[in-house]
Amino acid sequence: MEYAIRAPSTHNSQPWLFKIEGDKVHIFFDKKYVLPFVDKENRDLHISIGCMLENLRIAALNSNFYTHFSYGPFNNETKLAEAALNPGNVSDLEKDLFNAIPGRVNARGLFIQEDIPPDLINKINALCLAPDLTVSYITDKNNIKAIARLTREAIKEAYNQKEFRKEMSHWMNSNLSLKKEGLPGYALKMPFFVSLIIPILIRYFNIGFLIANKSAQALSSAPLIIVISGPDDKNSRLKVGMLAERIMLYLQSLKYQTSIYVGAVEIGGRYASIQKIAQTEHRPQFVFAVGHIPGKHRLTPRHKLAEKIIP
Repeated sequence: MEYAIRAPSTHNSQPWLFKIEGDKVHIFFDKKYVLPFVDKENRDLHISIGCMLENLRIAALNSNFYTHFSYGPFNNETKLAEAALNPGNVSDLEKDLFNAIPGRVNARGLFIQEDIPPDLINKINALCLAPDLTVSYITDKNNIKAIARLTREAIKEAYNQKEFRKEMSHWMNSNLSLKKEGLPGYALKMPFFVSLIIPILIRYFNIGFLIANKSAQALSSAPLIIVISGPDDKNSRLKVGMLAERIMLYLQSLKYQTSIYVGAVEIGGRYASIQKIAQTEHRPQFVFAVGHIPGKHRLTPRHKLAEKIIP
């Protein structure tokens, strides 16, 4: 479970809670981490917890336990899943994924210009075992620029709302912050002095155009964008998160960086344009870029596991 909580989450909110009973782990979300303006439909919350479930599954396998997940419905509205552990065997692939967990990071910056080997996409496809989800691979530069443009528009629209900026400022931390949740400036490649004032800037001034342009520039430089699509319900979102984390860990094991950009599928009706680009019948749920970004990529802080276990 120490490995499970190293999963990515929206703004590093770490919204999960656990209750352990015998060979079962009950998974809940913490209501105080619901984001009414940043994540109005709890889509990102569900996907975040799905990423954690995949880490839990991989870590359990590497301790020779097979994990069976149940997704309810449950009587408790905050309970999202239940994991039962039984004896199992680990494969070489699962060992590689496990070893990638400590170093997985949401990298930021400009990607180097390169071509993605065709066999890499074939290898990623072999990881995709969920029949109700589709994975689309965007390598055409015009389509990548179109997704970057949609992302820029979405971010600008979001930052035009005072409530969004106020909520977002709560999750932005300086490089000196001791907070165990939220995004320290260094995780966004932010200079030290800028990190000291960024929470105030975001809360009281609309700097969305700057953030939007920087995000679009980075996304435009990516050699590959992956879009995961599926039904738009709680259980499907959990499975989207599990698949996304599985792919990102696999890419991490091959020394690729991944960078998450979900604005275009979250804000306004832009997901329909992403759906057309991805050529999928399902609703796009998760978007991330793949490639190599030079420089150091520091891990974000984490709450201690003991703080996430409830009686």
